[in-house]
Amino acid sequence: GDASAISLNTLILWEKKETKVALQFIDQFNKRNRKEFNWQTRPLRQVGPGHFKDQLEVNAIALTKKLDPFMPQKSLGQTLTFLAGENEKDSQLLQILPLKNGAVLNFKKGVFKNSKNEVVKNISFKVSEVINQFVSPGMGHETYLLNGTYLRELKRHSFETDARIVKYLWIDVQTSSDSSPGIYTSSLELSYNNHSVILPIVLK
Repeated sequence: GDASAISLNTLILWEKKETKVALQFIDQFNKRNRKEFNWQTRPLRQVGPGHFKDQLEVNAIALTKKLDPFMPQKSLGQTLTFLAGENEKDSQLLQILPLKNGAVLNFKKGVFKNSKNEVVKNISFKVSEVINQFVSPGMGHETYLLNGTYLRELKRHSFETDARIVKYLWIDVQTSSDSSPGIYTSSLELSYNNHSVILPIVLK
């Protein structure tokens, strides 16, 4: 566990003949962990200070676990660069600067193409939203958490933003075992209120 007492890493061993009992125990153990997590944390739904925008502004930022939904990170530009070999995954973070009012944003994923401008089907990427969580009052501190557990894949190609709060998107690019070495390009387009931003994607 960590300072918040959430059970993060657990190793459970059992004899093969006791597998049925072990699986029942694991099921109860997971239920207890979920109940404990829900008791200690809740979604962050507070209204932050300034930094909000009238128009859509999206930037790539460094991968970090220290994400403050009230304070934007340093921008690394709008190009998302991924490095991955055969059957590997690489990730990048996007931040959407706060809008004055909550809104629904849409996005469209492009296809990957090689240097010959040919469509490549064995490389994919997915977009997930980062769910901001913090330890509940009374724990003596606040902990912002960023982990696979707190990512929600956006399968409908749209998502909501809270008024005046930075929105973070987690982008995963996955290659396959038969991916050839080279440089591949794609794009991610986000749109809001008749305004769109197209982010170039480069995979090396």
